[in-house]
Amino acid sequence: MARKAKPSEPGVSKVVLYRLLPDTPIDVALSAYEPVADGEIDGWGYRIFIRAKSGIPPAWGPLFQALVPPSQVPRNSYTSLVILFARDEAVYALTAGYGYVAVRNYAVPDFGTDLALKALNPNELAHLVQKVPTGNVYGHVRLLRGKYIPAGDPINARSVLKALKGKTLNKELGLSLEGRTSLAVAGKKTFADVIRLLERIQEFEKSPQYSVHIKGLDEVPKQLASKLDEELVRRITDDEFDDVLLGYDDDLIFRHCDAVRVGRDDTLHPFEDTVAIVEAAKAQKPNNPTSVMVRGYNDEGEEVLSHQLLDIVEGEMGFEGNTYFRITRKWYKTNETYRQNIEDDFRAVGQVDSGYFGTWPRSDGKWADEGQFLDTQSNADRLIAHTQKIDHIEFADLIDTKQNYLIHVKRGKGAYLRNLFAQGYVSASMLRDDGFKDKVQQKYGIDCSEKYTILFGICPEGEQNIDSVFTLFAKVDFLERHDSLVNLGFDVRYCLIQ
Repeated sequence: MARKAKPSEPGVSKVVLYRLLPDTPIDVALSAYEPVADGEIDGWGYRIFIRAKSGIPPAWGPLFQALVPPSQVPRNSYTSLVILFARDEAVYALTAGYGYVAVRNYAVPDFGTDLALKALNPNELAHLVQKVPTGNVYGHVRLLRGKYIPAGDPINARSVLKALKGKTLNKELGLSLEGRTSLAVAGKKTFADVIRLLERIQEFEKSPQYSVHIKGLDEVPKQLASKLDEELVRRITDDEFDDVLLGYDDDLIFRHCDAVRVGRDDTLHPFEDTVAIVEAAKAQKPNNPTSVMVRGYNDEGEEVLSHQLLDIVEGEMGFEGNTYFRITRKWYKTNETYRQNIEDDFRAVGQVDSGYFGTWPRSDGKWADEGQFLDTQSNADRLIAHTQKIDHIEFADLIDTKQNYLIHVKRGKGAYLRNLFAQGYVSASMLRDDGFKDKVQQKYGIDCSEKYTILFGICPEGEQNIDSVFTLFAKVDFLERHDSLVNLGFDVRYCLIQ
């Protein structure tokens, strides 16, 4: 006998909530939405807003637009919802569809993460999302199994928690809960259930008690954060800030943001092209590029991000003897034990005297390009290698056949050295392939069975302070590549070029 389907319970299966910042301009945030209802329940005022869009061509339409008549390609429609709940000084927004885009710019950062730390069962965590300020791995999405215990986990000590998901201690809240800037609660909810959930949320916000203890980097006080922001703006304006990344703490937006426009310029830049985005901002406002608006779009052309450049800048900055990381508009101080370990490991790496290379040429105060410098370095023992690629890979810039150096050279410091270290690792790792190794031996006449040293030649454009050349970001990048190359059987050294 066939089983009958269980009647569906009323309500929605998941609720997504944001807390809005004080003085949020509701009329501006929801200018594209139509108010359809308002009222009060149990002391909570509510307003319901809806936005409907129809006739939108599908993103996959251009794939075969020349093969199928336009009349046979269906159009998309969607409806977005925002419900505002207010009591006393607090305003919360429940969103559905693209509703999160309208309120996200005005949301309290890490609202959901902070609540999750108070509401989740510490023995039933499902996943963590963390940002690790140093190294090549900037973000960790960690799926957890068994009885994960945060205490003693070394990753936590050098990370910033950005999202947390698991089962709740109190099942009346919902089956599970995920905290980011938003709070997503799974489990059937009616309108009355949402009101009860908001009551519980306010209780959590007032409580100093945490159920999950994940100790990460320390956030700095507001006064120091303001000083750091001022210094960051000055350095970006004066081209003194190298370690620039663009990030955003709402993973939902980040996954859907494909391209951005900078200020008045209609050019679309990939979200990952940090250099182009910052340069476009400087071109429009040389005296304050961080104030330029950056707008992000998904693959359907829908705007999903609108912020000043400063709001999405992340990275490392030294200030008054300490190192700080900016993540999601907040500043964190480096874990001193971790930093000291990095410094100790870096000092143990071999350095080649700068006299090994000649001086990097300059003309009329301008540094020569990389190719011009390499042309001055060729001699009986050094082969020019960068002009001859193998399988589209630049094996090296120079090869020292006497000292068995595979040399990679770059002008710059800080974040700009990451590509140099990556290049050295990629080309060396290719030597594990016998076919690639044969091509190297045939092209350059070297014996790849011998032991080689990967030498990174760095011209810091006159900078003498090693800590300015190798920022903490750069040191960790370098050490990660160093350890990987050593495991492949290479020695690794670096040389500062005058």
